Amino acid sequence: MNVGTQTLEAALVQPDSHIVRTRYDIEFDAREGWWPIDGKQGLDVELMRALVSPALQPGLEATLRHACTKYSWATLNQYRWALSKFREICFPDGPIISWKIADFRRYRKALLSKFGHEDYLRHLRSLLVNWHSGRHAGVSDELIASLKEMRLKGVESGRAVRTMDQDDGPLSTEELHHILQDLNDAAEAGGLDIEEFSLAYFHLTTGRRPSQSAALKCKDVQECEGDPEPGASKGPTLYLLAVPRAKQRGHAFRESRRAIDLTPDNFKVFLALREHTKHAFTAALDLRGWRLQPSDLQALQSELPLYPEWPAIIETLDQATQRREGGEHGSALQALYQDAKGMAWHSTPAAIGQRLIAIFRSVQTQERKGKLLHVTATRLRYTKGTELAREGLSANLIAWLLDHSTSRSAEIYIDNLPEHASDISRAITTSPILQHFASAFRGTLVDSEADAVAGHDVRSRVTYHGKNAATCGQLKQCGLDDGIPHACYTCSHFQPWLDGPHEEFLRELMAERANLATELGLDSPVTKRRDKLIGAVQNVIQLCHARRSELNAAAEGNA
Repeated sequence: MNVGTQTLEAALVQPDSHIVRTRYDIEFDAREGWWPIDGKQGLDVELMRALVSPALQPGLEATLRHACTKYSWATLNQYRWALSKFREICFPDGPIISWKIADFRRYRKALLSKFGHEDYLRHLRSLLVNWHSGRHAGVSDELIASLKEMRLKGVESGRAVRTMDQDDGPLSTEELHHILQDLNDAAEAGGLDIEEFSLAYFHLTTGRRPSQSAALKCKDVQECEGDPEPGASKGPTLYLLAVPRAKQRGHAFRESRRAIDLTPDNFKVFLALREHTKHAFTAALDLRGWRLQPSDLQALQSELPLYPEWPAIIETLDQATQRREGGEHGSALQALYQDAKGMAWHSTPAAIGQRLIAIFRSVQTQERKGKLLHVTATRLRYTKGTELAREGLSANLIAWLLDHSTSRSAEIYIDNLPEHASDISRAITTSPILQHFASAFRGTLVDSEADAVAGHDVRSRVTYHGKNAATCGQLKQCGLDDGIPHACYTCSHFQPWLDGPHEEFLRELMAERANLATELGLDSPVTKRRDKLIGAVQNVIQLCHARRSELNAAAEGNA
């Protein structure tokens, strides 16, 4: 045996060679059957080992160990479910003994038949790709090549939003109004405490995920001075809630945050909750005889979860108190710091989600059919996105406000909404100024280019970002190279097409108006400069809907 071999074998038997540190900075011994991933949730690896044959177990475990350092608990749990479903369908009488493409074809067929999608296979493919990338035995090059060629059907994205599902989709404007009123009434009557009210209010007004409210700490409630305006010596006071971001691949717990700018009144709600949480924690310390230095107490208080899991805090305090009473004051205090900085004292996203359901059930808001309204964090997120779309905001801006990383998911709130134009109408007609311009359009709506005056001449065609939109009856070349001239919609010679991109143009105008209002104020003449144009475009959209209804009625009559 040479020296190199001796060194390698020595490394393999080192006690710490089995120690894994997760992306959440949690350490565990991989030889155990239960792996704590984030300090709150774990992975039953013993069960996963039993799903595969002994020959495949080393490759599976090595892959999972590496995955723990990169991925969230949710991703690892998806691996577990996908592996379990594959064994259930393809190896019902025992453990998985091999990975063969014929089994995966059978698996696909069974998944589509049972669930209508192939999400389990998508997660299993991800696991096997990582397995193969780690050069662990059991997964062939041919298998990975075949799996990568498969176009897998995922769960339909945004179905509840696109269909405006009455049970799972966005809440109506009326339902949203009633919920806000019922929440305020319940809080004033003492039916909700500050923690319950603020949690419901946070999700209702921001549309954030439960994983984000679960990760909030007291130090995220911030009051600071903003940048001063030109010529001013002092900037305005900013009232912020620095919300941890979610679903950021490779990010550790609370690695990045995105601040929400609150009004002073809204900020008072979260400020009151922060002080309530700090006071309750200090009382628990006092009860156990802790007398900390002000700096130590402040450091612990700042790391407290805004929505704590109090049983976990009490358990840590009791254990630390026993160590302190045993003469280990330094290590006891360190144990408090460690749990405070991590996830140990935080509620799980699932617990937050269930708590929200219970809170909204308790306020007894009724839905459209007279039954109690079922409200979840997901429905509130859908509702927020839909409300932003109704205000005419762009997909990029909606993505920012909902804390998406890209605009792809936010596009579902804009695309294919059955009531989209009427919702924009409701949003716009709340403004008396825009109502005044509701009939500013003076042209003629046409079903198609063939129906327009001068429609035979392509030079009269008006486009918007490459999309055909209208016809100019006067053949005037007064347009932009690739955009509808702002004067067109108020011109008597303008002939918008029935299927033109009018809603898209309106959203662009409304986004511009919203930005100007933020920067200059609602009463600024610059903010109001497009109001007449916005009213004219809205009038065209209303005419389009009326014409479509007329055509549909005629078609049904001829059927």
